[in-house]
Amino acid sequence: TRAMREPRQSYVFYNDPATTEIYTAFAAAWIGLASYYGNSNRYVEARHARERAYAYRDRLDRRGQQGVQAWYHEDRREPTLAEAAWRQYVELGGNLNNLADFLMGQRRWVEAESLARVVSAENPDSWVSYFNVIESQVAQRRFAAADSTMARLAEGVENPGAVHSMRMRLAWSQWQFDSVLALSDSPPPVPGSGPASPWIFQRCTVAVYHGRY
Repeated sequence: TRAMREPRQSYVFYNDPATTEIYTAFAAAWIGLASYYGNSNRYVEARHARERAYAYRDRLDRRGQQGVQAWYHEDRREPTLAEAAWRQYVELGGNLNNLADFLMGQRRWVEAESLARVVSAENPDSWVSYFNVIESQVAQRRFAAADSTMARLAEGVENPGAVHSMRMRLAWSQWQFDSVLALSDSPPPVPGSGPASPWIFQRCTVAVYHGRY
């Protein structure tokens, strides 16, 4: 929107009580954009959105402020301050998965797995929580545990794309090229995808590893 492109012009209403809710939603919109850009691997845009959310943080509740501050410190590679903010965020009722994500980024796999397990137990139909458990287990080379988590994911989550992606991730982590090829040959239906599906990339990568290029 124009307001998001030209945020400074909106400061003329900053102290108007009638617009407090608008500014709360405005900061939240930047947070949403940051998540969207991050998930789309558009990291420069994600960082810009986080900076804008930080600029409007005083219009968020305490939990929202802590989450934005945690992002701010992560972007500036200040892990001690970021962790303190994430822990405050969680204590105020924030999503525990965000702290798990942070710990994964710090390669603190055991702690991250422990938190992600709590999240997956509380949200058995959420593939994201299982993803963090599996990633932490793979990083520790605990492949049997990851396979067990994968089985629970496949049983409890109705998201064929997420299940397929995690099976592919597990196959790659153990250099199981035959499994990678088999999974590439049987991708889940993705709306709008054609012959040039992302799974073709997996076959090409296996060919490179086998020296067929």
